Amino acid sequence: FNDPFPDKTLYNLHILSVDGTGVTVPMDRINENKEYARVRTNKDCTRPAYQFHVSCIYDLINERYCDAYIEPFRTHSETLVFSVMLERKNFPQKALFIADRGYESYLLMAQIQHDGNYFLIRAREDFGQGSIRWKIETSFRLIKYSANLLEFHSKKIEFLQQEIWAKMIFYNFTTTITQHLRYKRDRGKYQYKPNMTNALQMCKDYLRNA
Repeated sequence: FNDPFPDKTLYNLHILSVDGTGVTVPMDRINENKEYARVRTNKDCTRPAYQFHVSCIYDLINERYCDAYIEPFRTHSETLVFSVMLERKNFPQKALFIADRGYESYLLMAQIQHDGNYFLIRAREDFGQGSIRWKIETSFRLIKYSANLLEFHSKKIEFLQQEIWAKMIFYNFTTTITQHLRYKRDRGKYQYKPNMTNALQMCKDYLRNA
């Protein structure tokens, strides 16, 4: 889906963020498959749930997903999955990978360097409370709540995974359009940005009525 569209770069580098997120599946969607079971605890109660873990490579400049790997949450391994995605090379080359704690692996660093790419991986808390991957966290929130990733129609695991892929492609469809919008400049300090929640809804309405 991404191939036909032009890529923006920074100093001829693609800036790619790597992270993962949990996707909760309604209890009645997976028939007691223990591989996907996870106990969730909050202030009020402890209750079982079924969850996928979705690891993603996200283009921070073009604001779209390049690759993803879906697996059971309780057995997920972010470093192993990142290595698999590096081998698949479903992302633009000449890239700078940015990752948070949990990805600090010498094998991963060597794998990235072997392909002629670069990395910036946080290994300690010395950088304070800020986050160098803020855009990918924002994309997770948008795809979950504005693109309705937490609402499923299927019951079989393969079909549930298919719905996750479909929502990610839909997110890329929307961000690709917003990347080509033109805004009038006023005397303000900041450049206008689209409201992504509204953009996702408008694109959803367009596809339903097209």
